[in-house]
Amino acid sequence: FIEVYPHLAQEDRPIELMQEPGDIIFVPSGWWHTVLNVSDTTIALTQNWIDKYNFNMAWHDIQQVGEDEQKIKFRDQFLERLRYV
Repeated sequence: FIEVYPHLAQEDRPIELMQEPGDIIFVPSGWWHTVLNVSDTTIALTQNWIDKYNFNMAWHDIQQVGEDEQKIKFRDQFLERLRYV
């Protein structure tokens, strides 16, 4: 943000906004984003979900998690939960 952002061309800059108290921001599935808290009294919360519109993309990503033991456990638990539903 300090070194690169100031040098970006206007057309390469992202959408930028200041969220005010009470505002809610919806970020569509698959959109890259970041949150910068501007003071010590601000927080960012997120909720991710998988539905019929983004399931294929999410399942593809879940299958690509690698061979880390914790990631494999997550993938297996996710698949088991799908079988349960």
